[in-house]
Amino acid sequence: MTQTANSASPNVMFGIKEDGAYRGILELHILEDGRAEIGLSVEDAYQGRGFGRALFQLGLSEAQARQVHSVDVHFSNANAAIQKLCLEMGGDMRVNGMDSMSRITL
Repeated sequence: MTQTANSASPNVMFGIKEDGAYRGILELHILEDGRAEIGLSVEDAYQGRGFGRALFQLGLSEAQARQVHSVDVHFSNANAAIQKLCLEMGGDMRVNGMDSMSRITL
């Protein structure tokens, strides 16, 4: 059974403003079992400037400060940038069809 959330309430949100608007957002969702999930989005026109990397590192630091043991990141296989970033941060890769998940142990 597939379910879609109508809304989500992150525990923490970080954003990067450029040209008067938020161009990158990271959401940190802390789960009950010492894990968290990260959602990361950077506007297409602002990618390649290090915004995603800065937000991602900030999210991992915040998770660690909140006693989180591991962080999961779900993404499309077509997103080479986040895949590379997860691998650089020590994450593993799990592929399921067109989607991937990386777990980073903190």
